[in-house]
Amino acid sequence: NHIIGFGYDTIANGNRITTNGLKMVMFDITEYNNPKEMFKVTISGKNAYSELEYNHKALLYSKEKNIIGFPIISYDNSKTKTSFQIYNIDLNNGFIMKGEILGDNQIIERVVFANKMYYALSKNKIKVVDMETLENVREIDI
Repeated sequence: NHIIGFGYDTIANGNRITTNGLKMVMFDITEYNNPKEMFKVTISGKNAYSELEYNHKALLYSKEKNIIGFPIISYDNSKTKTSFQIYNIDLNNGFIMKGEILGDNQIIERVVFANKMYYALSKNKIKVVDMETLENVREIDI
């Protein structure tokens, strides 16, 4: 009865459309012809981007673990921040940011999990992160 969407948070400014950043939205589609927005969260700032915009494989989702996550690249005052943001989903309170895994100048392309650990994969490194605390446990250069 629910669907999650991902895109840009936009504002109409006269004849122009501007963005406030990325957004994630949950809709109640119990009435298929009359979907209702339940929750939305604006992610990062105006100058944000995610591979999830065009590649569904960038999404980490587990109904059993109640998590949804994706990579983010944001630009602010000529600084670039790369991360993988992880949210819990609560049907009463919406999306609750659990935290993020920082890319440390590496673009995190995918995150998988096993044995209570996240494995953040980039081109040159694998970060092993505790799923509960989001603390780095180990880094492996590849």
